[in-house]
Amino acid sequence: MIGAFPPMIPVTIAVKRRQESQAFRFQAARHPMLTPMVLGAAATDALAVRGAPDVQGATRWDVTLNYSGGRTLRLRDISANSNMFMGNGFVGALVLPLQALQENPFAHVELESLEASVELLPAAQVQIAALEQISLPKLRYRAGETVQVNLAFRLHRGSRIERTVEFVLPEDIEPGQYPLTVTDAATALGAAAEMRPFEFHVQSIDDLFALVNTAQAYGSDAVYLRLDRPEETRVAVGRQALGDLPGSRALLLAESGRSDVTTFTKALHKKIDLPFVLTEGEAEAMITVVEP
Repeated sequence: MIGAFPPMIPVTIAVKRRQESQAFRFQAARHPMLTPMVLGAAATDALAVRGAPDVQGATRWDVTLNYSGGRTLRLRDISANSNMFMGNGFVGALVLPLQALQENPFAHVELESLEASVELLPAAQVQIAALEQISLPKLRYRAGETVQVNLAFRLHRGSRIERTVEFVLPEDIEPGQYPLTVTDAATALGAAAEMRPFEFHVQSIDDLFALVNTAQAYGSDAVYLRLDRPEETRVAVGRQALGDLPGSRALLLAESGRSDVTTFTKALHKKIDLPFVLTEGEAEAMITVVEP
């Protein structure tokens, strides 16, 4: 088409590889279907200018996507390079939110700019591991007692790392058996969506932005501990949990037949930062809480 210059999106991708840094600045076409794929291809090419990233290494990124209406997405994580083009790798982590915003059914929003800082870490500078198992010194506890959890990780090159973490049982927890689960980030995020679906229920463009930004809390340089409390049933209306609602009122609301009411069970959550990248893993144990 001859005539006016088409609208474009300014893009900056700064890439650091060992001690060298290089910034790539260009304009991306604004297209109702192709923009996410164009940006994904541009990101892929920027990373490969000085050669393909170390397949045994990892990529850390911090991306800011500025949208019309003053809305912003901040994408941050680290991933093993073997996953670079999957959903939890850098390119997938960039393209999937772009597609979700572009194809959302709530409102039209324009991507106004993209700024990314990416660091390519060689194998010598990063450790990559999988969660192998968990163990507990004992399985019976009282309310308010500290629980020790021994974590065992298997490094990519075969050696083993062990770490002990602690959490305190709530004072109001009832006697009974409680499942304890330790997982990687992707599994923890999936479990959160299953156990607290109201937080992932999107009804507006603002909900979608909030959900994508909230999901960034699940980083791959951490492991996630969850102690389910099935004896504690709660109610949510829309995306708002009514945590302090008395049991009788919660039951009435749950049985009201309202489409925006969701029941869920409480859980104790703890994020444990790690000095390495966790690619996968899920392990479970059962804790028994006894009478005081």
